[in-house]
Amino acid sequence: MALRIPFIKGHMGGNEIILLWGDIPQNRELEIGLAALRPPYSLGQELGSLHKTEKNGVLKVNITWKFFDDYIEMCGGLTQVLGKALVDVPQLADYFGIKITEPATMIALETKVGLIPVTVEVEKGKVKRVLTDMTYYAKQCYQEGVKPVEVAGVPAMKVGEFLVAKADDIVNKFPSVNLSKMDKDTLEILEQMQLDWQRKYFSGALSFTIYDLHPEHKGQARAVFPHDAANYYIEPSCGTGTVAAGIALIEQGEVKPVNGHVRIVFETGGKPVLGGPELSELVLKLEGGKLMRAEFSHNLIETLAVGELWLS
Repeated sequence: MALRIPFIKGHMGGNEIILLWGDIPQNRELEIGLAALRPPYSLGQELGSLHKTEKNGVLKVNITWKFFDDYIEMCGGLTQVLGKALVDVPQLADYFGIKITEPATMIALETKVGLIPVTVEVEKGKVKRVLTDMTYYAKQCYQEGVKPVEVAGVPAMKVGEFLVAKADDIVNKFPSVNLSKMDKDTLEILEQMQLDWQRKYFSGALSFTIYDLHPEHKGQARAVFPHDAANYYIEPSCGTGTVAAGIALIEQGEVKPVNGHVRIVFETGGKPVLGGPELSELVLKLEGGKLMRAEFSHNLIETLAVGELWLS
């Protein structure tokens, strides 16, 4: 008899996220999640399998990624899509016993990095903003190590599992790079950087953020996330990658706290190139130079589809 598992598909700035809920067999959960992301289904890039807990307003989520054969620790885009889906798809909120209230509905997600609070701001029955508290993830980045590195001759930063590089430094080393087009030569250079990164610092890690401080719209910076250049897998927006970029900017002194706060707006989204028409906002709170809080939001989140995944 075929398994029929409810799913919701949404995106944050072009980063496609799948949510599974309902009766998910525990012994097949990882298999099902990866199957949904890969051919022939190919529903999206990341997936969250959602579970009830005994705590009111707290959901457990196990997250899978298209290019990794095990669970991953965190996905900021997933939290944004989930917040939107709770309002857009009433049966999801009903299943988890969540009452949508205005002006804000608060939930929390149990993830592998810790508890991630999510605030869904609601106005006249519509989502105004989803605010994700990424503090646990940001602190884990520091626990895993934040330091300057060099990859393929390019100065960069190790921020937890992320390689974070400034676009200007890449172009200075490789003048042929065109991050606005992501042509074949550019992807080959980015692949070279990732291979050197894996050899020297973090075997198997694909997480990659590129940023610059040359905004074209209403932001302060631009970013793109070429997590797997070898396979042309480039996320136009990424919550964890935005946090990593913010930490790199602070550590390199490129942004300065004002009264202990740093607010950085990144132009992202749309196409898989540097920058974009959407905005990712990151707010960091520091005390004595130490990171105490990190909050993330994106200004374009959409629910794309609601259906059932059928598996044998």
